Amino acid sequence: MTKKIIPILILLISCSSPTKEHLVTQIPPIIEFDKGGQATDLCKEYLVSIRNERSLLKTSYYFANGKIDSEDHHLNSTWTRKGKRIYYDYQDTLLVQRRLYLDNGDSTKAIYHYDDNGLLLKEEHYDFEKRIREDVDKGLGSSEGCIITEDDYEKERTWRRRSIINYQYDSLGRKIEYYAPSIHWNRQNRYTWIYDDNNRVVEHRSYDHNRLIWAKTYSYETNSLEITRTWFDHEGNPQHLKKNHEYSPELTFRYTLNEIEQPITEVVSNEKGELRSQETSKYDEEGRIVETKQFNSEGQHLTTHLFEYER
Repeated sequence: MTKKIIPILILLISCSSPTKEHLVTQIPPIIEFDKGGQATDLCKEYLVSIRNERSLLKTSYYFANGKIDSEDHHLNSTWTRKGKRIYYDYQDTLLVQRRLYLDNGDSTKAIYHYDDNGLLLKEEHYDFEKRIREDVDKGLGSSEGCIITEDDYEKERTWRRRSIINYQYDSLGRKIEYYAPSIHWNRQNRYTWIYDDNNRVVEHRSYDHNRLIWAKTYSYETNSLEITRTWFDHEGNPQHLKKNHEYSPELTFRYTLNEIEQPITEVVSNEKGELRSQETSKYDEEGRIVETKQFNSEGQHLTTHLFEYER
């Protein structure tokens, strides 16, 4: 499959003004990548509704070595957006660039930098879109209100660097920190990981710089995994203990795994033991996902995702 670069635009609807730092525009560098590869495999993902209506959600193209080449997204849904195309560019076996295009003209670009051992050291992220004009003063509490219209945008799209992410590793080469100290797309700009003696993650945390936002703890048993996620307020207190508007449930995700540690079932419950959702998964003889089913807190079937492969 030939790779194409298609120019594209996302209308940004926001009630908060971007910081001056985020308004600094910059054209992303040109990245060289291997152009001779040809995708040989593809996977079609279908969304099946409770009425048994089947719609093509996404088509993914793969090289013979299993690395993804590109994706075409065909449907507007909770999971994706119609008209989105993503291309993955490699140097040898390392992903060096990811390009996303939308059919409205917007695009994004991510660039990946590695050390001599192939460890990812840094990511640079850029977007290309029309932006709110500098003379527009809208947002919460603004005299001009909070409703953004097409007239509030610049006429031309521009590039903007939206994040620079740095990675740190321990002496065993395990990722221990993701940190975007100056520019990032949201307040969760730092993540950390802690491992056990078997190189398994036992704790994963999210921060706004040094302020803890949430923490996940991992517990392993034979053919099962349990992950509990706790949200914290600005004072560092668990939010599931709140009885006001700051309450956020503490969720536990329980997975049953197959012999190669792929999830067969996912059961999500809150700190009170109340069921929130369920999901089941099936795989083929090659270990490829072929079906997932989603259920609500009442156990009612909501949707099915089907995956079909071609060579």
